[in-house]
Amino acid sequence: MTVRNLEHCFRPRSVAVVGASGEAGSVGYTLNQNILKSEFQGSVYLVNPHHAKVDGYQCFKSVADLPEAPELAVIATPPSTVPTLIGELGEKGTRAAVVVTAGLSPALNQAMLDKSRPYCLRIIGPNCLGVSVPEIGLNANFGLNHPKPGKLAFLSQSGALMTGILDWASARDIGFSYVVSMGDMADVDVGGLLDFLAADVSTSAILLYLETIPAARKFMSAARSAARAKPAIAIKSGRNADGRRLATASERIVVRGCRMRAGHGGVTIGSEVSGSVRDVFVEGNVMSSPELERGIRFKTNAVRGGTIENVFVRDVEIGETGSAIDVDMLYEEGAAGGFLPVVRNILIERLSVRSARYAFFIRGLPSSPVRNVEVRQSVLRGVSRGSRMEHVDELVLRNVVIEPSKQPANQEEAR
Repeated sequence: MTVRNLEHCFRPRSVAVVGASGEAGSVGYTLNQNILKSEFQGSVYLVNPHHAKVDGYQCFKSVADLPEAPELAVIATPPSTVPTLIGELGEKGTRAAVVVTAGLSPALNQAMLDKSRPYCLRIIGPNCLGVSVPEIGLNANFGLNHPKPGKLAFLSQSGALMTGILDWASARDIGFSYVVSMGDMADVDVGGLLDFLAADVSTSAILLYLETIPAARKFMSAARSAARAKPAIAIKSGRNADGRRLATASERIVVRGCRMRAGHGGVTIGSEVSGSVRDVFVEGNVMSSPELERGIRFKTNAVRGGTIENVFVRDVEIGETGSAIDVDMLYEEGAAGGFLPVVRNILIERLSVRSARYAFFIRGLPSSPVRNVEVRQSVLRGVSRGSRMEHVDELVLRNVVIEPSKQPANQEEAR
C-alpha cells in the first residue's frame, strides 16, 4: 500500500482540525488560523470538546458530530488521544490524516496504526509540521510560511530546515506544488510520496531532505521511478558521527503562548534525556518580570554530547532582563556534570525587548562555533552593553533597531 488514498491528503475537498483552539500561540490555534485564512475553497470543520465556537466559527464536540466525513483530518491533540481519534475518523469515513502531535510512545504509535488499517486511513506524521498545497490554497501546517504556487515538490524530515527554505524561497519568488513535513513516517513514508509525485502532473521536480531512510529498498525503487519522469534531488544528512547523532535526536521542542510575569529564570530550553534536539521553536511568549536574569536560554547535556541544531525565536516580548537571548557554551565548559550547550543555527524574528544589559549573549566554542545567527524585524530598547558574541561564524541583521540605554549599566560604568 503506497499511494492508496494519498489523494485525500493532497487534494481534499474538506478538512477537519481536531484540537482546534482559540488560545493564541497554541498549535491548534495556529493550525485553524492557517487553514481558515488561506484560500482553501473546501469545507473546514473545527473539533474540540471544550468549545462551542472558536474565533466565531462553529466548533464540534467530537468527530461523530461532524455533518460529513472530512477527507483530511489534521490532529493536534495530546498523544494519548491520537489512536482513539484515528479510529473515530476511520469509522466516520475519513481516509487521510496529518498527525502534528509529537511524543507518541512506540505503543501509542502502534495503536494508532492498528486503528487506521481497517479503514485504509493514511497518516502523515506523527511529529510533523503539516502539509501545504498552494495550488488549492491548502495550508494545513503550523510554523510555516504560506508558500507560493509552483511546480517544485519539497519533502523534508526537518521542520526547521523546511521553515528556513520556505523563508528563502519566498524572498526569491519560488513556488511549490506540495510542501510536506514527513515527521516520523509511521505510515506514509518517502517512498510512497515519491510514487505519488512521480505521477502528479502539477509537479515538475522533487526536492527531498532526509535524515533517515527506514525502507531503503522501497526508497531506491521509488526514487529510480520518479527520476525517470522528472528531476529528483535528495539531500541526506547523518553521514558522519555528529549527523547520525542529530538524526536520532528528539524532533522538536515547542514553547508557545507563555505569559511569565514573576520569577528570575525566563525560559530555559535544553535536552537532558536524549542529549540532542533537532528544532526548537519559541513563539508568542511574553516575559515581563522586572528581575529576569535571562530571557531565553538554551542548554544541552555535556556528558551526553548534546546539540540543539536549529533555534527559531518568533514574536517574543521581553521586559527587563540581563540578556534577551543567552547561549553561553564557555561559561560551564569545565564544570563537572554541567551543561554544555552546542547550538548550531539561530533565527530570531520579531523580538521586542524593553530593557536589557545584553541584547544577545552568544558564545560558541572554538571547536564548535555557532554557525549562523540571523535577526529580523526586531526592536531592542534600553540595551546598556550591546551584544556579546564569540565564535559565531556569521551574523546577519535585517531591519533591526537596537537603542542604547540612557542610564549607565552600573556605578562603575557611571564613574
